[in-house]
Amino acid sequence: RGAMEGTDTTAVWDDFGQKVDLTARLREILANYPEGTSILKELVQNADDAGATVVKFCIDLRTHGASSVSCEKLKQFQGASLLVFNDSVFTESDFVSISQIGDSLKKTQVGKTGRFGVGFNAVYHLTDLPSFVSGRDVVFFDPHCSFLPNVSAQNPGKKIDFVTNDVLGKHPDQFVPFIAFGCDMVTEFKGTLFRFPLRTETQAKTSKLSHANYDGGSITVLLNKFAQEKTLDLLFLKNVTRVEILHWHEGTAVPSFVASSAITNPGPTLSVARGAFARASAAHASVGADATIDPPQASNFEVCFFSQGNGGGVSGSDGDTTRQFAVSQALGTSLQPLVTQGRERFGMRLVPWAAVAAELPGANLTEDSDSLQKPPSPTGRAFCFLPLPVKTGLPVHVNGFFELSSNRRDVWHGGDMSGGGAARSEWNEALLREVVSPAYARLLVTLSGAVRDKKLPIASFYNLFPRDESGCVKPWDLVVVNTCALLLDVAVLHSRVKGGVWLSPRRAAFPDFEVDRDPGLKTSLVEEGVSIPDAPHWVLGVLLKHTTNGAFRPEYTSPCGTRRVLRNSLTKCEVGAKKRPRQRVLTLLKYCLSDIADDDPESVASLADVPLVPLADGTCALFEVGDKRKKEIYVPTAEELRLLLGDARDLCVDVFRGDHAELTQEQGVN
Repeated sequence: RGAMEGTDTTAVWDDFGQKVDLTARLREILANYPEGTSILKELVQNADDAGATVVKFCIDLRTHGASSVSCEKLKQFQGASLLVFNDSVFTESDFVSISQIGDSLKKTQVGKTGRFGVGFNAVYHLTDLPSFVSGRDVVFFDPHCSFLPNVSAQNPGKKIDFVTNDVLGKHPDQFVPFIAFGCDMVTEFKGTLFRFPLRTETQAKTSKLSHANYDGGSITVLLNKFAQEKTLDLLFLKNVTRVEILHWHEGTAVPSFVASSAITNPGPTLSVARGAFARASAAHASVGADATIDPPQASNFEVCFFSQGNGGGVSGSDGDTTRQFAVSQALGTSLQPLVTQGRERFGMRLVPWAAVAAELPGANLTEDSDSLQKPPSPTGRAFCFLPLPVKTGLPVHVNGFFELSSNRRDVWHGGDMSGGGAARSEWNEALLREVVSPAYARLLVTLSGAVRDKKLPIASFYNLFPRDESGCVKPWDLVVVNTCALLLDVAVLHSRVKGGVWLSPRRAAFPDFEVDRDPGLKTSLVEEGVSIPDAPHWVLGVLLKHTTNGAFRPEYTSPCGTRRVLRNSLTKCEVGAKKRPRQRVLTLLKYCLSDIADDDPESVASLADVPLVPLADGTCALFEVGDKRKKEIYVPTAEELRLLLGDARDLCVDVFRGDHAELTQEQGVN
């Protein structure tokens, strides 16, 4: 022991320890990030986080010179490439963040939607040598450590100040491909331009990242698929207002237009609304779970888009299209315990933020006359600022600061987890219950106002209500249950009663089976003042299912209730004086008699004082039962009625509706 204390034993220690093979780590990321449009969407999100307002994707089919590249191995990357431009400039923290795999600084930066530090690396599906220019720097990444000069596993890339070092003059062929979108590779560039040389078939054979190769045709297919969703990609972003797709053919000086989508109602109000998440995130970073924002936590706004070219249509068809969305967003204030717990126990950076968006009908969306009877299939998508490959079963789009799987393919959910997994699932469910559902309810209230103002067809309004939760995948069914419960006392149901009113489910009269299947009967009851909503049956059904509880029992139409309404409809002086349309009288009479048992005196007595005895003079008499009758009502033959003087017609049942006259006789009522 004494010898060890007097001797430097570390002199014989050999270097040893765990290491990360960069190409192996990138292969793992690529396995979790499937090939497809998600590669492009990650680049859009990164641009949005950087404050960009414009993003352009360009398939560059040109073959550039190779005689003056900086080293021989770079000649193979002078062919076709994907160029991606945005109008933001990298900060120092951005350079650090993009160089760290899985440990991005964006995880701790406020207002950033990227949280995993791996999204950019999805581009390795396409290339072995990504590069970009931003500000005064050009950067090349070489994870193979095979193509750039003087690279190593510790520093697998190069960063060059091209303004100071005149790289264009020294190696023009190497840097000419970056001369695009305002970049001249001489002066500082007020933007960022990525260049991803497409992995050729030859390169794919030896690549340690991927054996997939790309060419102009396959990238064109990828961009066309991206074009079909480019409007939705912009819907919940903070800064990006325009996305373009371009095609740069060999021998042309500038790229040609393929497609675009842009916000058409920019302005201070929309900027404040779209920037609300950044403010919410900053507030949580500074004051913690008790954060609030100004303007207030909840806000509603509209955003409009104009799409051109490929994929411009609503369903991804080509052409020019205008699309409009109503958005309700909110910062939750009831999730403070989960925010604190997630941060302290599991290092989760949580912001209780969510939004719901409904696409509104416009010139490109039409409603058929049967739309109230046949609801369209729900097309709602899940978003974590960008759309996820998840269809929720809801008719609206839902955005939230969800805890996602690291590949951004789905939200954490399920009851079979523990620890951090259970905490992530609990967070997502709480966000759906406490923030998404109230935002959805507020959106419906706002859109009911649009119906009042005749800016939205009522059929389109009802189509935005949640369907039965059995059609939703978990955990999105929570939104149906909780949104409906929140609407119990909210006037979101229209009724034609009294010329048109808006009702809450608590104040509505829900149609029974007979009324629901008979439009004429429903109309007759509404004309008598019964507050039946004109909502389709699927809307009323889901509301009834989730608002009916121990504290609330809905009111249904019924023959008994109708008799009560009719008794109360006339004052003493009006009895017999009010003329109802004869068809309405007969429709109501049939309904009111439908539950009368003619061999039950108590049942027959319930007809007393109901003003539905149709008289020949166009008025109605009261049903008078038993010994309390005040006057006799006669049922004459048609011949007898013709012989009677006019004054006697108020004592005769209208025999021109013989079937109903016979019905009154069968019930034993004079």
